[in-house]
Amino acid sequence: MSNLQLLRDLQGTLDNLRTIERDLSALPPDLATLDQKLKAVRKEKAEKSKLLESLRTKRETHAKDLAAADKAIAGIRSHLKEATQKVQYAALIREQEEHERAHNAAVRPMKEADAQIQQLELEVADLTARETAQAGEFAVLHEAFLAEHVNQVEARVTLRAKRAELEAAMAPADLVKFNKILEARQGRAVVAVDNGLCGGCRTRVRPVIASQLREGKLLLTCESCHRFLYLA
Repeated sequence: MSNLQLLRDLQGTLDNLRTIERDLSALPPDLATLDQKLKAVRKEKAEKSKLLESLRTKRETHAKDLAAADKAIAGIRSHLKEATQKVQYAALIREQEEHERAHNAAVRPMKEADAQIQQLELEVADLTARETAQAGEFAVLHEAFLAEHVNQVEARVTLRAKRAELEAAMAPADLVKFNKILEARQGRAVVAVDNGLCGGCRTRVRPVIASQLREGKLLLTCESCHRFLYLA
């Protein structure tokens, strides 16, 4: 099979696969509503989980600051017992007061973080329970939906296997180029030239390109949209 034929077959396979996947994603109203609810719960859970992780990090920072302040205060109190000069004693007191302020500055936000963390953990647990229940319900209904469209499900399996087979048979460089065009051109990487016009962008193909297409020896692309070309 020629490289051009491989490309055409792959394009046709992807077109059919896209149609089937579009049909299978068109859920009935009850299933679509449940799907939206499930996605909303998962989104909210992800957001709250992210916030929870951020709060835990902040709480850990406050805890380290508190531990450092308490350690410093304990050390100063030990030195105070040994201080014999007024100047030394006064300096230690000032230093202790400074660390006590650091202690107080860490305690309040840490307590606030603890309260927020506790609340968020309850909310995330509730969302997890809702997610589990809705996911289970969705799985049952979706399985029933797929059973009603068994022919399309089987066709999707066949087309995916064919896609993998065609991609394996293609030259790696051609496959890379094909996928880049596919992404850039709304899923159409291979088009026919009909009446001298590119089937993708409707640009007129130069006579020399049309002649080379008739010979069928080279993989040619449109000079305007860069899609692979073949003669209709």
